[in-house]
Amino acid sequence: VRAFEAGDTEVRPWSGASDTIAAGLRVPAPSEGYLVLDKIRASGGTMVSVSEEEIVDAVRELAATEGVFACPEGAATVAAADRLARKGRLEGPVVLYNTGAGAKYLDMLSGVA
Repeated sequence: VRAFEAGDTEVRPWSGASDTIAAGLRVPAPSEGYLVLDKIRASGGTMVSVSEEEIVDAVRELAATEGVFACPEGAATVAAADRLARKGRLEGPVVLYNTGAGAKYLDMLSGVA
């Protein structure tokens, strides 16, 4: 997200990757990051980062409103979509992926409920 916002064409490693509850997002230097940046820009898309608090809030929201115990990575997509919606930046249909189950993260999510 930092590279996207800075207009960079390459993704540089960053140290904060190990700090997230969303283990699947712990990628400090994606090998094909330059392709992701290119495709997002070419499609007119955007990138959004969300806080740990927003991820946990989205896990709770999905459980309470949809009966879905989402993985933190899936909850991150909900948090990002919520942020974009509040800014009026979502148009047309939106597809969000929840690629795992919250049950796989019981240790990390034990205090969420």
